[in-house]
Amino acid sequence: MRKTLLAITLLIAWTSLSRAVSRVGGGKISSLSSGFEMIVPQNFTNLFATRTESVRAEGPPVYVYGRGVTTQFVDITEFQDEFADFTNYSALEIRERLEQSKWRLVSESDCAIIMKNNDPKIVAYIGTWGAGKGFVLKGLNLPDVDQAMIGMLGSLRVTPGSCAWKQ
Repeated sequence: MRKTLLAITLLIAWTSLSRAVSRVGGGKISSLSSGFEMIVPQNFTNLFATRTESVRAEGPPVYVYGRGVTTQFVDITEFQDEFADFTNYSALEIRERLEQSKWRLVSESDCAIIMKNNDPKIVAYIGTWGAGKGFVLKGLNLPDVDQAMIGMLGSLRVTPGSCAWKQ
């Protein structure tokens, strides 16, 4: 009995410390450590965890000239895992650094900034609200993938109290 209770306690503690994006069910993904939740569009709800503590949302296959039939996908990872050196930056510092690398501001609120990088092969969005909290969405630069990401961004909910910009 004690061993079972200890195992359950350790499991709960480990999952609460996890920095991974995870599936919630009902086409939702979330992160406890970053404090967000998003809804994945219905045509991309084949969700599964990857080995890199992220979630992949697969969409319908499409024919891409030069590649043949390709599975569309959106990978969702933690901002701190992709941009570890930005953890202590202010919103302005992140914007300035990313804009030097051809990212552009998509939206800005009292808490979160959303930026986009669009190159011929990959489309990516980042959302962050300070202290390394946030997400990265990335996938092949295909119209359905970009639309799926835009839909996810439109459903973004940041947990109250998660905003953590340095002053």
